[in-house]
Amino acid sequence: MPASMSNRFAALGDPVRLKIVETLATRPRSVSEIAGAFDMTLAGLLKHLGILEKAGLIQREKTGRVVTCTLNTKSLATMNDWTLKQIEFWESGMRRLKKLVEDDV
Repeated sequence: MPASMSNRFAALGDPVRLKIVETLATRPRSVSEIAGAFDMTLAGLLKHLGILEKAGLIQREKTGRVVTCTLNTKSLATMNDWTLKQIEFWESGMRRLKKLVEDDV
């Protein structure tokens, strides 16, 4: 697994960051909007947003005094593709194993 992919999955391993990504799935939101959904300090939220941005899962854009976060759907699509390949690999292996077991019986 490429390091960037590993960072993306690690970033989503935290329930707060996963919830942020789920929230952004419907539309871009300001940091203030996101903060309203969590019982934490703004500094804490900004740390989570920084981790998501560093992992390539979100982008932040500042317009005047408002910082808007947008989901990076290309990163999520790459993760999805990788996951689907893993599922196919393991399902294929299990089918081969099942055939070997059935042929020996």
